[in-house]
Amino acid sequence: MDHLDLKKFFRNKDIKKYMAALFVAGILLMAFSSQPLKIGTSGFEEGSTNKKTDEIAQENNILDDDIEKRLEDLFENIEGAGKVKVMITYKSGPEKIVATDTRSEESSTSETESGGVGREIKSVSGEVNTVILGSNSSGGGDALVVKEKTPEIEGIVVVAQGGGDANVKNSISKAAQALFDIPAHKVEVLKMGE
Repeated sequence: MDHLDLKKFFRNKDIKKYMAALFVAGILLMAFSSQPLKIGTSGFEEGSTNKKTDEIAQENNILDDDIEKRLEDLFENIEGAGKVKVMITYKSGPEKIVATDTRSEESSTSETESGGVGREIKSVSGEVNTVILGSNSSGGGDALVVKEKTPEIEGIVVVAQGGGDANVKNSISKAAQALFDIPAHKVEVLKMGE
């Protein structure tokens, strides 16, 4: 591209909009990466966490064990199932979505050069902050949780004494599919060894 083609290129309004959008995206990316907020498998954590990672993992394991125990109790009531053991695996842990306060500012400047060529310069800046409620004992507050996402199930394995019977296998599989809204290929029912 020669010098004149570049001038035409930058005068195009669609290009200016595209460049402004890229600039805003870059600002937002920098704002998000500099935030102390981390959302991961252990839920909301801010800067130095209030709970140790081991404690959070232990809480999640207790919840998993509770769900598995409840399923074992339920499946043992299916005729012919006998004693049952259940294991559930997840793609990821629970996730909490926190509220954010987003502010953006746009300004533009028009300039005309001596040759009569004009140009408009637009600048966009933005800031994203996590909404914090109240204050806790460490001086910070807790983030406002907008939504909690339950972990997505990877698969369920059920080992049952009656797992060799086709009717028992089908009943357990259908019950698990209905409870968790998962497809049949994510549920495996096996016969328990002697």
